[in-house]
Amino acid sequence: MPRINQNLLQRLGKHLGVSRARVYQLIDDEHRQTMLSKDLAALSLAAKVGISPGRYASAEELRELRSVAKTFTPPSVVAPQSSKKSKKTSAPKRPKQSTAWVVHGRDLKARDAVTNILKSLGLRVLDFKTAIMRTKQGSPYVGTILGTAFNVADIVVVLLTPDDDAQLRRVFHKKNEPNHEKKLMGQPRPNVLFEAGQAFGIHPDRTILVQVGKMKPLPSDVLGRHICVLSNDTDSREEMVKKLRGVGAIVTTDDLKYLKRFDALEW
Repeated sequence: MPRINQNLLQRLGKHLGVSRARVYQLIDDEHRQTMLSKDLAALSLAAKVGISPGRYASAEELRELRSVAKTFTPPSVVAPQSSKKSKKTSAPKRPKQSTAWVVHGRDLKARDAVTNILKSLGLRVLDFKTAIMRTKQGSPYVGTILGTAFNVADIVVVLLTPDDDAQLRRVFHKKNEPNHEKKLMGQPRPNVLFEAGQAFGIHPDRTILVQVGKMKPLPSDVLGRHICVLSNDTDSREEMVKKLRGVGAIVTTDDLKYLKRFDALEW
């Protein structure tokens, strides 16, 4: 049996930010889905995640990969012909695309990364200009825009990034005050925390908290809630997928684009 190119294994691990064992798992998944041999499944996986397989394959392997891609079609069931003239049936309707609204602070690179991940999972991400248009007002208040966005969105993703440095003033220190209260630490912008409260008021079961970067503990009102800590690690992406599916979002992961690395998520 042909061996998987070791350089390709290393490149996949680095590109996806995962361990060697996880790369083998992804290749096994590709092998089961495509029925390709393991070495060709690795090349197919590389192509899907944006790595050119040409550098790691022989001319014969590339011809075989292209041949399989052209000839493979999923099995279908042929319905028996009826003697009566069948009625023309319309094409099946595509499932409704889930809409997400992302609450964010000043870290626009992190916002763009999260937005791209959501889009790669098949979600429509509502932007601020579209939210303004949905109010059907010429000069709406910001609160009106936010209220409209919360009502239009199926899911609200609150992106928590350490945009502000904050600490408790010394005059308010108590005995045995925890260290994170006595020194400057990053925390989300006040508008993000306020809008998170609005989101939980409107969509208590469809609001997802996503943390990017290290920060001081959140206020006690929020501290007990589970937070998806997002990075370039594959497990964190998988957790986000589970969260989205858990709140009813229609998610697609077939092409693995949601595993793309972003500099803003390196921490």
